Amino acid sequence: MWWTRLCSVSLCAGLASWVRGVFGGGLNVREACLFVHHERYDAKYWDSHAEEFQRIFPLHNKCHAQYDLVPAWVNPAIVTCALISLAAITVLLWFGITHLTRLPRKENQS
Repeated sequence: MWWTRLCSVSLCAGLASWVRGVFGGGLNVREACLFVHHERYDAKYWDSHAEEFQRIFPLHNKCHAQYDLVPAWVNPAIVTCALISLAAITVLLWFGITHLTRLPRKENQS
C-alpha cells in the first residue's frame, strides 16, 4: 500500500536525519570545531551546557554560543518525518478498522 511505503520512507528519513545530527560534530568536538569548521572552541561554554548537548531531541552540539555543529535543517526534518509517519499510521489504522467493520458477519446457525 502507498501509505505503508510513505510511513517506512519517512521513518527511514527521520532516522537518517537524527543520525546526521548526532554525529554532526564527530567524535571529538574540539577538533571538529577547530579544524573542520574553523570556529573557536569554548570549553567553558561546552562544559556548562553539556547536559543540553547530550539530549536525544532537540539536537545541539555547539562550539560556542553562536555556532552549532548540528545543521539547522536536522531538527525540523525529524519533526516533519515523525508527523508524516503518524499521519500514515493513522490512515492505515483507519483503513484497517473500516475494513474489519464492513466484513459480513456470520449468523449463528442452529
